[in-house]
Amino acid sequence: MSDSMDEYIEPFRDYLEINENMAILSIEKYVSCVRKFLLECGTKFSVNQMNTYIKTKAKQDRYAIKKFLLSRGMKRVAEKLTNPKKKNRKKEYNYIKKEKVQDIINFLQGKYKYMSLLQYKTGCRVQEILTLRIEYFDFDKDEDFIYINIGSGKSLSKGTKKRYLMLHKKYEPIVLKLMGKRTWGYLFLNEEAESLNNKELVKHVENQRRFYGKALHKAGRYFGIDQFSSHYLRHLFADEFYKRSPDITYLQEILGHAKIDTTLSYISITHEKAKDVMRLMEGS
Repeated sequence: MSDSMDEYIEPFRDYLEINENMAILSIEKYVSCVRKFLLECGTKFSVNQMNTYIKTKAKQDRYAIKKFLLSRGMKRVAEKLTNPKKKNRKKEYNYIKKEKVQDIINFLQGKYKYMSLLQYKTGCRVQEILTLRIEYFDFDKDEDFIYINIGSGKSLSKGTKKRYLMLHKKYEPIVLKLMGKRTWGYLFLNEEAESLNNKELVKHVENQRRFYGKALHKAGRYFGIDQFSSHYLRHLFADEFYKRSPDITYLQEILGHAKIDTTLSYISITHEKAKDVMRLMEGS
């Protein structure tokens, strides 16, 4: 079965990379979804089998299977896919004062402390922080900020569109300390990561992500914040940025969102903020 499955999986992987220009992490997740589907339903599946399988799965499984069908020229079959059962997994991210966030960051040990600091100050995704490379940093582009070219090379994160993140130069000593005498390579992953193929690298990054997540969760609990996570840091960055500048389109660019609706879900407008705006509207 594995040999025959490779005949389906490998062309699908090539299709995602060449035709869809997807990031490495997304490719491997889609491939994993399709592999599980083929193991359960076989390579000669019916439309009923396909839809029965999808009913209990997440949206990503549906998207993966649809891409798989399209990669094989089965557009009419792809159109017969049903929507999976909706799962309400949306978390509420409450705004935390900067002092408490800094307390949580300082509680962390080793590389996790610096990973969380850079993520909080740039708004990057967890995959992006884990796979930051020394080559991405430009210290000479601006007097006040370090530019980080997230789009350099093939990213493990969502999307492959080139974009720059900015980090204030007050953090330059920290970045230089992390780099040491190195001029290239991953900032946080060990040297062994350089020799891994795409599939192995994705697995390695996912393992590191779990360790990082556990460290953040423990630190958050210590300061009374439940479910503190790397994504929480990203939301806090977005919230702070928006409170100082209501330029939602620029925030969208920084966060790397394809849709403005996604960016809107990251920000919160408090009741007091709404009242301030209403007062300004009435000229009082």
